[in-house]
Parts: sequence; C-alpha cells; structure tokens
Amino acid sequence: MIDRRAKPAAARVRRRPALPRALAAAALALLALATTAHARATLRVDLADTLAAFAEALRAARVEVEPPDVPKPAAAAADERLRRVERASEDAPPVGLLSLGRAAGAADRARDFADRSTWLGQDVDSLLWFYGTWLEDRVFALPDTTFGLGIARRVDAVRHVVLVRAQERGLERLRRYEVKYGPGSARLNVLEVLLNAGLQRLSLFAHGENGPSPWEGLLGYTTSYATLDGDDRAVALSALEVGVRHYDFGWTPGATGGFTSHLKPRYWSLGVAIAEERDGALRWPLRGADARRSRVGPFLTWGEIKLAMVLGSEARIAISRQMHVLPNLF
Repeated sequence: MIDRRAKPAAARVRRRPALPRALAAAALALLALATTAHARATLRVDLADTLAAFAEALRAARVEVEPPDVPKPAAAAADERLRRVERASEDAPPVGLLSLGRAAGAADRARDFADRSTWLGQDVDSLLWFYGTWLEDRVFALPDTTFGLGIARRVDAVRHVVLVRAQERGLERLRRYEVKYGPGSARLNVLEVLLNAGLQRLSLFAHGENGPSPWEGLLGYTTSYATLDGDDRAVALSALEVGVRHYDFGWTPGATGGFTSHLKPRYWSLGVAIAEERDGALRWPLRGADARRSRVGPFLTWGEIKLAMVLGSEARIAISRQMHVLPNLF
C-alpha cells in the first residue's frame, strides 16, 4: 500500500553544489582514462598468454565438435597454423606482436618479433575464419555451456587483439601519409608529380600495405642558391637538381622545435646539381652542356637546408633553403 503522506523522492533529495559534482565528473573521467590505459597495457603484457589460450581452445573445440566433412586441405592447414601460433606464443615478448611493437621502451627482441606480425597475423586470421566457418555454431550448441563459453571467451579475446592491431595499423598508415604529403612536407613541382607517378611502377617508390614509400624522386630547377664569387661577393646560383628524397616516418610533428628540429628532420635528399658555367639568377643550367662547360656536383638537403657543391672551371659551394619561388614550378 502506497503511503501518500510520504514526500516525493525528488523533494527529499537536497541539491548538491555544482563544484563537488564537477570534481566528481573530472575524477570519473580520469578513472576512465586510467582504465583504458591499463586495458591497453594488459593487452600487450598478456599477449603471449592470449595466443596460447586461443590455440588451446581451438584444439579443444576441434576435438569436441569438428565435423567429419571438413576438407582435408583446410584441416591440415589449420594444424600447421596452430603449431606456428603455439611456437610464436612461447617466443612472444611482453609487448606488441599484434600491436606492431610500438610501445615505448620496446626492446630489440620485441621489434624483431614484430617483424613477423605479417605472417602471424595471416595465421590468426585464417584460424579465426576456420573457427567461424566450421566450429563456432557447434561450440554454442554444446550441452556443456561452461565449456562452450570458455572457448568462445578465448577466441573473442584474440578477435579483440586483431581488431586493435587493425586499428593501429590503419592509424599508422594515415600518419605516414600525413608525414609525406601533409602540411610542412616538401612541395612537388609539376615535373616531380609526373616523375613520381611513373616511379610508382618500381617497388622502391610504390605504395604498400604499410602506406606510402619513404622514397620519392626529385627533379627541379632552383635559382635560390647563394654563393660567393671569386671576389667574395654574394651572388645567386641557378641549378638543375636530380636526385631522391627520403622521409623519416619516425618523425613526429611538434616533437622537436628550434635548432633541435634540424638534428632529426622530416626528410632529407641527395642527388646531382647541374649549373651553368656563370653564376647568376635565372641562368639555364644546361647551356653549354654540349661543350661540357656546365658545372656538376653533389647536393644534399637536410630538412629545409640545402647545400650544393658544383665543380668545374669555377667551383662553388652554395647554400639555400627548400622553397618555391613560383608555386608548382620552381
């Protein structure tokens, strides 16, 4: 029987000050972040055990419910993949196989082990397909639900790891594209765009499953080199540059600043610089090339700093900065 004399619940609750509620919300947010970080760390620390438990569960499921109509090649392939996963779980370091071994402070052994993530990922994916195709429905139909749920829980743990791995690989690919093509990267002129489109046919320059290649071709004309002539006067030097550029995918935006940013630049390049026999701006570098009067020498770009040395009748050391005087041209 309802007591009508009782005050409504809303009337009995006193309003709490806003500040304690805000502090409580902030504490809950910090707790959620800490829980997420702990879950990710636990995932990496327990990876060896997770793989071992997955292999054990799959073997148990095959003994209990594998139907006789499984094709022999598929069963034999599953056996071989299970053996490889079991061996891998014994050698797994405390960090990262399926998370690419990118945890802070990872040892060399972890990085070496991460190199095998490609074929091991294929093995795990194939075993998950085998389980989902031939075993999963029969596992859930077992009378012993505790046994079936134990197998399902171990398989789902590996599915979660594979999902995390796929997410991290996708984010890493996007980050590499940003390093190579995002704001602050070297701008290509029209000729370089066409050149690199053709170089995509070569494996060194082609995009792959891990994202873009760190290499790209370099072909450009620059009139921004500065050097000293024979009378120690500052003059401009025009040059044609042919070479390759390499991006450091370990570079992180904002990780370094000021002078230290030049110690580990986003990219570097090297190649051959060709200059006319005379100094000056807007000179055509190939003028006199038929008579072998052009000056030729190496150049190096370290981040935005460019250094060239041209040899010939009037050798020069010149310095410049990565820039385009006319956008998309030179």
